[in-house]
Amino acid sequence: PNEDQAVEFSDGRVAIFARGLGFYRTRTFSTDGGEHWGPTQVLNSLPSPPPGCEGSTIRCRENDRLVYSGPVHFKSTLRDRMSIMTSDDDGATWQRYMLVDPGSAAYSALVWYGQNLALLYD
Repeated sequence: PNEDQAVEFSDGRVAIFARGLGFYRTRTFSTDGGEHWGPTQVLNSLPSPPPGCEGSTIRCRENDRLVYSGPVHFKSTLRDRMSIMTSDDDGATWQRYMLVDPGSAAYSALVWYGQNLALLYD
């Protein structure tokens, strides 16, 4: 896994969400601020075109809901269908929230801009 993005939860845990090498993204947790990491888990509900693609994961300000952006294409090598997905269980499972762009799409970045969540992608 590479192209990692860290997310800090309200209880102090840190999760790394990363580009996997197959059809799905990965996640690992640290309970000590990043000194030690647990096992890497494959996120079967967060698809990615093989051999993976960078995506963005960010935590909501008011709670621990996670928001992910990236091309979501099941069982295809195409980088398209830029989507926003959400998770309410620390990233174990993901639900599609919105298809942003059905066309070609790849790397993305989510950021809080004032009270709004902004998405930049290519």
